[in-house]
Amino acid sequence: AIKYINIPDGMNEALKAVKRIKFEELFKYQLKIKYMFYMRKNNPEGVAVNFDVNKVNEFIKSLPYELTTDQNKALQEIFGDMNSTYKMNRLLQGEVGSGKTVVSAISLYAATTAGYQGAIMVPTEVLASQHYIKVRLLTSSINPKNKKDILDGLSDGSIDIVIGTHSLIQKDVTFKHLGLVVTDEEHRFGVRQRVSMVGKGYLIDHLKMSATPIPRTLAISLLGESDISIIKTLPGNRKEVITKYTNYEDRLEVFDHMRKQIEEGRQVYIITPMIEESDVMDLQNAIGVYERTKEYYKDFCEVGLIHGKLKTEEKDEVMRKYYNNEIQILVATSVIEVGVNVENATTIVILDADRFGIAQLHQMRGRVRRSDYQSYCFMVSKSTVESSIKRLKLVEETNDGFSLAEEDLLIRGAGDLFGEKQSGGVSFKMADIVVDNDILEIADKA
Repeated sequence: AIKYINIPDGMNEALKAVKRIKFEELFKYQLKIKYMFYMRKNNPEGVAVNFDVNKVNEFIKSLPYELTTDQNKALQEIFGDMNSTYKMNRLLQGEVGSGKTVVSAISLYAATTAGYQGAIMVPTEVLASQHYIKVRLLTSSINPKNKKDILDGLSDGSIDIVIGTHSLIQKDVTFKHLGLVVTDEEHRFGVRQRVSMVGKGYLIDHLKMSATPIPRTLAISLLGESDISIIKTLPGNRKEVITKYTNYEDRLEVFDHMRKQIEEGRQVYIITPMIEESDVMDLQNAIGVYERTKEYYKDFCEVGLIHGKLKTEEKDEVMRKYYNNEIQILVATSVIEVGVNVENATTIVILDADRFGIAQLHQMRGRVRRSDYQSYCFMVSKSTVESSIKRLKLVEETNDGFSLAEEDLLIRGAGDLFGEKQSGGVSFKMADIVVDNDILEIADKA
């Protein structure tokens, strides 16, 4: 193969050589992943978490709704891992709004009934604040005095569960008895970040959660060392989001729709790709859109603004008002993309939608699929780029996150799963996990 790749006698020899080299690269890659999986299963080094089944069942009964079949199945798989003597390394995949958070909350509670501590790491502060129940919250903007109390509580064991952002990885965060780590939206963290979080405890269980489904092609190659649980069904009678790709000329139709929804008592998100106006790019910016929206709907409804540069207290105040329907229209950057849960919000308008990827658009659309009300998503774009138009039409036509993930994979590449890079190809000389999935399947079997 090496000879033919350099000095082939003809095209046929060159193609055979390329295939052979691709196979070797994919084979070695598979071997590395399968070895990790094999070692974990066959050399169980972990601690069985013997949780109190009665307390956990009582907790589940106390929820204001019944769990779906898929949620119950995922919990049984997670409990099986926690009870076993090997370290859990499970990925919980589920559509946006399918109820992954409650599954993680029950799992964390189960760990505390066995005398362990639990931690949940999330990618954004808005999301961390929303998960916060009667446990402690650790993010970078917490003042030093409170931070010291939290660090002391974690190291002396008086805090059972901590929820936080990347702040949890810092060296000064130590636990007395950490038993379970949950990383939410795990694709937003690099492998090293996840490893350093799990390294805060001794041989502990790790539950990863993602609403960005991983296609089969990748599951073969990248998740060889993870078990997978999938939640497909959505709670209640959730309807598919009616999605429309439109341009700025038709914006009055969108404004009318928003007005009607607000008259019916519902709420609306408007998403923009930038915070402030830019000389370089002609994109809708959050501050400008907020001011124009406020002017347009004055005397009709309240408009709020949230973006990454606001102080924590300001973000909390805006989210509290939106949650309580004191604000009817929330203008936001993609800080809202992950996990924010306001059931009464039924319409999302994404401006310059071509600036977002398929997975992001699907995530943002999921913000309004949180109740049994009919929900709507408008993707507004003036792009004339063919690939952007194709992407928006695809999201318009498809509500299934798994199908979208397959398409997204083809567009974006697989990402470097052993490092921190989250898109672009794994660094092979010739192979490509997505394009060469037929060779990948052969390598997988071999």
